[in-house]
Amino acid sequence: MPIDMQPIDVAALVTDITQSMQATLTANQNQLAIDCPRSIGLIKSDPDKIKQILCNLLANAAKFTHNGTITLRVSLKGVGDQGLGVSEQPAASRPPKPL
Repeated sequence: MPIDMQPIDVAALVTDITQSMQATLTANQNQLAIDCPRSIGLIKSDPDKIKQILCNLLANAAKFTHNGTITLRVSLKGVGDQGLGVSEQPAASRPPKPL
């Protein structure tokens, strides 16, 4: 699958994705909070792949959150997740799950 690198307006992309996923995000009586500065600027990446990543993350949050708040905080400094399925123990040091 080829990568199509191009400039992406991050704030516009976040707005488009969250608007298109509004029904999914609020299906379990959830609220959506977006923390994305309009001045966040541009990144150079594949827009389709970034959209797919964000859609997958948000859909997963919507699936496992009920009567809560899903917060999408956008930063060019790192990634974080406080969901129930995320262990604080690094993956390499966790014992394997039995089959």
